[in-house]
Amino acid sequence: NQVVRGSSPRWGANFMYSIVIPYLSTSKYIDRCKHFLEINKSLPYELVEIVDETDVYYAFNYGVYKAKYDKVILLNDDMIVSKGWDYPLLKHNNIETITTGYVIEPNPGINYRPNGETISNIKLDCGQSIDVFDYDKFQQFVDSSQEPDVVQNSKGWYMPICFDKKSFVSYPNRVKFPYEQNDVLLIDYVLPNLGYKFAKVKSFVYHFQSKSLKED
Repeated sequence: NQVVRGSSPRWGANFMYSIVIPYLSTSKYIDRCKHFLEINKSLPYELVEIVDETDVYYAFNYGVYKAKYDKVILLNDDMIVSKGWDYPLLKHNNIETITTGYVIEPNPGINYRPNGETISNIKLDCGQSIDVFDYDKFQQFVDSSQEPDVVQNSKGWYMPICFDKKSFVSYPNRVKFPYEQNDVLLIDYVLPNLGYKFAKVKSFVYHFQSKSLKED
């Protein structure tokens, strides 16, 4: 099931990009996710929604295939974007460079990359569910952030992530969500070994950590 929606007006020389979001039709988050996408965008976009596909990696692969535009951002439905979140991801992205940003979570853990590097998202509790989400607290934190506009040769979290469609390499998807090794395989092994570079940019989202594709 796929729904495609456009937004207007167009920016620049008819520039648009695509956002791919998989979710279950029972998602408690998708409506608010789409609301903040619309009010916080810098640039016009096409939204590609893949609904009720429980293999999230297959859903992302299919969404990129269906996307109309060269620049594609992959996003989870249990994420809320901040003002102007899209522009840094798109500005610093090119065929050779994949961009990621900063993720804020109420209870972030520490994850270990294959090269021994650790990655931990930003800890800030703005609500652990959409029902109690404090958007103003989230946005105030973003507005006061001192992170650099871009850090070359650095990776943020695995999602959201921005690709040029010409250089997208499909996620391995032989097992069902939430087997995170598919993210790790693609981003920490496959893409670097193929010569792709990464940049971490000043773009922020709030993540409820709901694993919403596994909701009852």
